[in-house]
Amino acid sequence: MRVRAALLAIALSAGPAPAELLEKSPTPVPRPAVESTPEPAAVPVTMPVRSDADIRPRPRPDRPTVRQMQPAVSAGSALAIARLPQAGLARSPLPKPRPERALRRSERPLSSDPARVLRSGKVGPICGSSDIIGQRVDPIPGRLEGCGIANPVRVAEVAGIRLSRGTTMDCATARVFRSWVEGGLKPAVGRLGGGPARIDVAAGYACRTINSRRGGSISEHGKGNAIDISGITLRNGKRITVEDGWRRQAEGKVLRRLHRAACGPFGTVLGPGADRFHQDHFHFDIKRRNSPYCR
Repeated sequence: MRVRAALLAIALSAGPAPAELLEKSPTPVPRPAVESTPEPAAVPVTMPVRSDADIRPRPRPDRPTVRQMQPAVSAGSALAIARLPQAGLARSPLPKPRPERALRRSERPLSSDPARVLRSGKVGPICGSSDIIGQRVDPIPGRLEGCGIANPVRVAEVAGIRLSRGTTMDCATARVFRSWVEGGLKPAVGRLGGGPARIDVAAGYACRTINSRRGGSISEHGKGNAIDISGITLRNGKRITVEDGWRRQAEGKVLRRLHRAACGPFGTVLGPGADRFHQDHFHFDIKRRNSPYCR
């Protein structure tokens, strides 16, 4: 008991009670604040009061049309401008033609058959024969003295065999030619290749001299009295030409029969054995002679 009394006396003499100190908790040290940029002061905005007229959309300025943008053109200038395309086309160079396939000598026409105004557009029997089909054409005046045909015809078919092109001649020549087709061509060819289907004509009427020599006599071609034959085409499509077939055994036999059959009905018959001008065709004409000239 005495020990407890002594401890109590010491505590009372020491000062304020330690309970107050125990009840108060220590204040924590504040953390440093993060620096921030101060916001600017808000400036009051005053909106203007707009009327209904201000709210309405304003019209855009009118844009000029294409017609308005074009300069004014006078009547004379317009006429000149209208003529420009035609003038440009007239002055533009023409394209160069493509090179054509080179023709063999037998395929080249020896002379051109002039196109003439038709006296009648009908195609049918002419020259008083139902076996000669063609057209009558207007008289042909000669550009050289001695040329021309008074009553020409254009023959397209003879004795059922067509010509490779319409050939101009007179009726006397057409009738002799028909006799040769019936009595010479058809028997010589016979049924070879199905028979003859076409006669390949190299030349008919042509106003020129003999062999086209300058200063020579007028050829019988220039009088409508001659026809040149380069070959025949059979019904199976095979072509027998004078140039290639004359020296062959089978084809040469047929061509020589054709040549011999023409000698008599025609006054002049020329072929590869005549001269260098007839190596690729037969020349037949009705020139009057004491006896036929056949080579």
